[in-house]
Amino acid sequence: MNTHHPIEQDICDVLIIGSGPTGLTLACDLARRGINVRIIEKAAVPFNGSRGKGIQPRTIEVFDSLGVAAPLLRAGQLYPPMKFHVSFLSLKWNMMKYQKHTADIPYPNVWLVPQWRTEQVLRDRLAEFDRQVEWSTEALDITQDTAGVSVQIASQGKIRSLRTRYLIGCDGGKSFVRKQLGVNFAGATSQEGRMIVGDLEVDGLSRAFTGCMACMADAQRRDDRPVPNAAFKPVPADDASGGRRTRP
Repeated sequence: MNTHHPIEQDICDVLIIGSGPTGLTLACDLARRGINVRIIEKAAVPFNGSRGKGIQPRTIEVFDSLGVAAPLLRAGQLYPPMKFHVSFLSLKWNMMKYQKHTADIPYPNVWLVPQWRTEQVLRDRLAEFDRQVEWSTEALDITQDTAGVSVQIASQGKIRSLRTRYLIGCDGGKSFVRKQLGVNFAGATSQEGRMIVGDLEVDGLSRAFTGCMACMADAQRRDDRPVPNAAFKPVPADDASGGRRTRP
């Protein structure tokens, strides 16, 4: 008895693996140019945390060309000053100097937006081009020849052979595509300094406060235990509802 899953074949011009900000931005750019693009994602649902919560000036310019800068600017804000509380001391610190926009530099400052909101706005824009992220779809194998790339993907219990002219890996630091191509990940991992970015709900505060916290533990106490330093930054009002953040 044949126990293999049935194999179906599809064809597209460009296949993007990975639906983070990079993959979604590329998908929007290709789709608006009328290119037959598909974007697949191994995860079953969108990522719903802050993670990369700041977008750079040049990135905002690219988003402007895609028609998504306005909703992202409405959803975010400038990086606010940070306060560090050490014992009885309270220290105020600005991460960067704020700049005024000019005709040549329309978006001079880093903008504070949680990654889940950036991805949501990009998915909404992609939908305007009749394209959707294909969730729970995993690439299993890649075969390249002179005419294009064949990709074996698993989705909904079926294995399909997808033929594409171009395959683009936007699947992060542990990229399946990169490993399949035998491309090394240059650089080194530092274990000396670590940071935790957390989305938290805190009880017992004297007033309603919604924010994101970065906890740095690179200093050391005398007994060699890490010193927890916390930095809170406000989250834009439309990301909060009754003190709780609304996520997709």
